[in-house]
Amino acid sequence: ADGIFWDVRDETTGFGYQIVPGSEDLLVPVDPFSRLDAAIAVYDPDELEDGAGFLGECPINLDGWVPTYDGEDPIVNGETVTGEDIVFWYRSSGLHIMNDTWYCNIVGPTLNPISVVANDPSSPEELPNGYVLERAYPNPFNPSTTVRFKVAEAQNVTLVLIDALGRQVAELYDGYVSADKYESIRVDGSHLPSGAYTVRLEGETIQGSTRILLIK
Repeated sequence: ADGIFWDVRDETTGFGYQIVPGSEDLLVPVDPFSRLDAAIAVYDPDELEDGAGFLGECPINLDGWVPTYDGEDPIVNGETVTGEDIVFWYRSSGLHIMNDTWYCNIVGPTLNPISVVANDPSSPEELPNGYVLERAYPNPFNPSTTVRFKVAEAQNVTLVLIDALGRQVAELYDGYVSADKYESIRVDGSHLPSGAYTVRLEGETIQGSTRILLIK
């Protein structure tokens, strides 16, 4: 709800994921079992074990707090993670409704793929699929965001917005575009409910899509 998210990428390829917190994860109150939302640590195979050794033991205590004994901080603080292999810890949880055995929690973050073509400014301007459809910015967004695209060959294209049920909820663009020229399209979500949407690009020789997340 506060718009916080993370981009985690491979430094060499530029590929990675945008990690967007789940709405259910924001509803759980702070208690002894939800003391930390996220943590980033330098990868060290000997530093922290994430499997419980005994029944009832809580193995992951990133802030040093252990329910059964006073332990030391399990990860080193103050290390830089820039240019390092990392571990990203994320607390995922749900607020279960008492006595409702049919209630299901959808928990955890949304992982939006980051494309090297769309996001790595040092990558060559090649169009292996005949187009570039960039990840929207900002994303998540409220109430509007912008999507950029360009095509290798001039043609008629459509850009539409699809909701999570596969229904077209808006036509963003319909017309002729020139070759190798970026088009910037504004997506207005002021009249739409919160949720995940797909921006779909279709043309005479191309087809592609990118995901966006509207949070109100």
